[in-house]
Amino acid sequence: MTDIEYGADDRVDFERADEPESDALFDGDTGVFSVHVRAALVRISRGPYLDGYRHPEAWSALVKHEAAARQFFSELFMKLTIDQSIKVAFHQQADTPDGIPTIMPKKPMTLVDTMVLLFLRQTLIVDGGYEQRVFVSLQEIRDHVLALHTTERTSEASVRRSIDRATKNMSELPIIRPTPDDPGRFLVLPVVRHIVSHEQMTAMMASMAALAASDTRPDEDHDEDDDA
Repeated sequence: MTDIEYGADDRVDFERADEPESDALFDGDTGVFSVHVRAALVRISRGPYLDGYRHPEAWSALVKHEAAARQFFSELFMKLTIDQSIKVAFHQQADTPDGIPTIMPKKPMTLVDTMVLLFLRQTLIVDGGYEQRVFVSLQEIRDHVLALHTTERTSEASVRRSIDRATKNMSELPIIRPTPDDPGRFLVLPVVRHIVSHEQMTAMMASMAALAASDTRPDEDHDEDDDA
């Protein structure tokens, strides 16, 4: 199965189209990238990352034309990261001077989102190296977050629902992937190492510790069901 699907009347000669400056793919097409390079750029731009195992044609084209891909994202004030050890590529907003427009608005994470992500990153360090597959269960995620999250202003049931939502979001990205035989058990994908660097993890842990010491919690995880 190829990375791009076309209708019966719009079939593409992928072997020929993988060469730069091939025939236009659509009316008004002035692009010079091959179809697979374009597919790679689209998947990276759409986010959260290009998985080379799931999209091998796009991955091969990206690696072959890495310099051109990096230049493409640089034109948009973004940096391209390619990790060939796990076949993952993604883009990040570059550190630019004030006044430079950005494409990727920063979306704040909730407290529970942060706790779940931090737990996944820590689990990857403790339980596995680069060659080992690491698994976690939904119950393990719940137990970890509930042990750290106060329920003074929100019920345990509300926090549990927030944990389940956060876990679902991580699965949809995907940062974790449910196992075929047990949807409540997840494979932690190595890409989480890039999403949360060691320095970021240290800072997040310090913030969690400071938050616990202050005995305050934001209301961002408040569940509307508690108002009923």
